[in-house]
Amino acid sequence: MTNILENLFRINCKNKNINLSSGNPAWNGPEFLFKSSADMMNKMASEHDSIGGDISRYNSSSGEEQFKKEMRDFFIETLNCSSKNRSQKNVVFANGVTHLWSCFLELIKDKESDKFRGKTPVILFPSMTYGIHTESATRAGFEVCGIPISSETGFHLQASDLEHAICEIEKDKTKKVVCIKIDDPHNPSGAVLNKNDIEKITAVCRKHKIRIFNDLAYCGLEYDDNKVFPFATLGDARAITFTAVSLSKTAGAPGLRAGAGFGETNDVNFISKKISNDMCTSSIIAQQCCADYFSPRNADLREKYLTKIRAWYSTRSKMFQASILGKDSINWTPFELDYLETVIETLEYYYADDVKNALKHGTDHIKFRFKISLEW
Repeated sequence: MTNILENLFRINCKNKNINLSSGNPAWNGPEFLFKSSADMMNKMASEHDSIGGDISRYNSSSGEEQFKKEMRDFFIETLNCSSKNRSQKNVVFANGVTHLWSCFLELIKDKESDKFRGKTPVILFPSMTYGIHTESATRAGFEVCGIPISSETGFHLQASDLEHAICEIEKDKTKKVVCIKIDDPHNPSGAVLNKNDIEKITAVCRKHKIRIFNDLAYCGLEYDDNKVFPFATLGDARAITFTAVSLSKTAGAPGLRAGAGFGETNDVNFISKKISNDMCTSSIIAQQCCADYFSPRNADLREKYLTKIRAWYSTRSKMFQASILGKDSINWTPFELDYLETVIETLEYYYADDVKNALKHGTDHIKFRFKISLEW
């Protein structure tokens, strides 16, 4: 286990990946998100004729129009696509990315069935991957196949490996690859695909008529010089891609069960109907918080929060790395020192006053000695 962690840490440092882990976020979400939730609760208690105030009716299956408009603006900006043919009809709210993934699997079974009629449909994942989503695919009647990603390529999925996997699977004439699910940043390695990766993978998917589910649950946690390049930013990829975001990871709010998807109108209509039929519509509070967090009008607040979280991630990863590798000192970068309060809070959690006293005497870099402990 130590060797695996040691190798992963070295690779993450080299490629500027973030150690995402796969559990719940260990930080509080942004304050403006809490305010959104409180404001909506107050409306529901006092303004019975306002959006969100009337709790005596069911929510729209795809979401309230004003919140969908804010999400539309976010997606258009993030995906760098024209607003000409993109409207609220391209947005759907759901109870997180996992909910959207489950609905998308049903869409594949229904709308793409002519591609695999009489054959076993296969879903591809870069391997390692998030186990809950492979289990969802298996339960929905798909066969799951992993495409190995390796340290030699920084855990980037290679288009050549994707092409090879498809050809090998479809040598069996009873099977047809129908979709690939790609997390970006990747969970659990934290690897971020670049534009060249995206272009080559898209070309393979178009060639074999394969849909792409682009999971951006961790988008925003990557470092400034290693930003996510979503698939739908490519014109060639938009028609085959469904993009999903949520508040669970980057906003540290998995308890809200809030997420949103962006795709072709026919895809969104199907998913909205599926959500309605299952009576699993996203709550008004979740929609409000999702819209407020991702809205371009709050871009500065969101980035300020995310910058602090990136510093937190970096310092915690260094502490863990030092413990695993048996180091007895840590050097802090100017990036981390810009958020010294976060550094102190993180280190105090493990090392209390000794660390705080050492940090007081730092200038550009801080180096201090501490006793290694694996108890935490």
